[in-house]
Amino acid sequence: PHSISLTLDGEHVAGSPFTCNSYDVEKVQVTGLGNSKVGKPVTFTVDASQAGEGTLELVVTTAKASVRAEVTARSRGLYDVTFTPQEPIAHFVNVTFNEEDVKGSPFKCEVRDLDAKELKRLKRTESKMVAVQGEGLQEVCVGQVARFEIDCKGMDGDVDVKVTAPDDTPLPSRLTRLRNGMVYRAEYRPVMIGLHRIEV
Repeated sequence: PHSISLTLDGEHVAGSPFTCNSYDVEKVQVTGLGNSKVGKPVTFTVDASQAGEGTLELVVTTAKASVRAEVTARSRGLYDVTFTPQEPIAHFVNVTFNEEDVKGSPFKCEVRDLDAKELKRLKRTESKMVAVQGEGLQEVCVGQVARFEIDCKGMDGDVDVKVTAPDDTPLPSRLTRLRNGMVYRAEYRPVMIGLHRIEV
C-alpha cells in the first residue's frame, strides 16, 4: 500500500496519512485454457498473485446461458478453475480484476462432440459415479412400498429403473425427480417373498 500525507500549514488534515492500494490488471495471467469436448472437464489457472490487492471475478458463458464453474484456491491469488461443457458450442471465459477486463478476456474455448468410442467410455465412467442407496435395496415387506434414492452426482442423463420379481415377472416402479433434478426416488411394491432383482 501507498501512504499519502496531506497537511495544511504543517498540520495533518483529518484522516491523514491516507492509505492507498495500487494494482496492475496487466499482471493477471490466465493459462492452460484450451479447446475441449462435450462432457470433459476443462481446467485452467488464473494467477493474480502479482497484481496487487483486488477482487477477481470470473464467469463462463455460451451464446445460450452461463455455465457453472468451480474455483479452487491453490494459494493467495492463485486459482484453479474447472467447468464441464455440455454442448458442442463455443464457451467464453470472462475474467475481470477490480471490474477491469483481464488482457485477452473473454477467452474462447471451442467445444466439439465426442466420437462414438469416447461417448461410450464417458457413459461407462459416469455410470460408476452414480450412487444408489436406501432400504428398498435391502429388506422390504411384501405389500408395502419400498423406496431407494439415485444420486446422479450432478450428471445429466436418462435414468431408468427395472424391478424383477423372483418368478422373473417385471414389477411396476415409479421414478420421481427430487432436489436439483439430479436426485431421484424410486418406488416399487413387492408382491411375493423372495429375491428381487433391481437394475438402474
